[in-house]
Amino acid sequence: MEHCRPCANRGRHQGNLCVSPILSAQFSPITNHPSTSSSETSSNTNLTASQAATVHQKYLQPYAGTVQLGTPCITNGAGDLTLPYLESFLAACTTCTFNFVDVRFYQDRTAATPVQYAQAVRDFLENDIVAVQAKYPQVKGLPVFVSGWWLNGVTLSEGGDLMELLLPYLDNNPNVLAHQSSAGLLEGGLVNAEATGLTPAGQAYDNYFADVASFQG
Repeated sequence: MEHCRPCANRGRHQGNLCVSPILSAQFSPITNHPSTSSSETSSNTNLTASQAATVHQKYLQPYAGTVQLGTPCITNGAGDLTLPYLESFLAACTTCTFNFVDVRFYQDRTAATPVQYAQAVRDFLENDIVAVQAKYPQVKGLPVFVSGWWLNGVTLSEGGDLMELLLPYLDNNPNVLAHQSSAGLLEGGLVNAEATGLTPAGQAYDNYFADVASFQG
């Protein structure tokens, strides 16, 4: 799934949304596009839910049917851009078209073990998101794109355990459109700090998808 690329000289920004000609298939092969970017702090989330709905209707709704459109990317937790934000957005965007719900899920290791975190992800997807979808017809029954997940602060070995716990669940969940771990963004997340080999998380990731490719082949 491809997200909004930097506007550079080909587009402009409206709040925290990149509005660019790349949305059109004649400019780029993009087929999926989220609504607005995520943040849990008001200093970064500079669009209210109502403003985000207006931006979506003006700039993204015209591409409904051509591009697969997502909701604003929200996160778990108690920050600004969480489930209440999504509900407010959907209440203001009743005529908007969506093809997937965009979410991220992060916790700190001080708050959860890998096993507890994996269960929290399941609860979030199977209970919290489903509850919101049941309230708003425009997202009812839509698949979920888990565009970022990780337990921050895990040890190297715990990172491997986390991959083994969540990759099969996310990859085989029919309600998950796509998913991506944020471990690859961290130094020592998938490749060790010396860049000489894979971490336990990287090895678990490599092993899982090698097995999947072998099975599908």
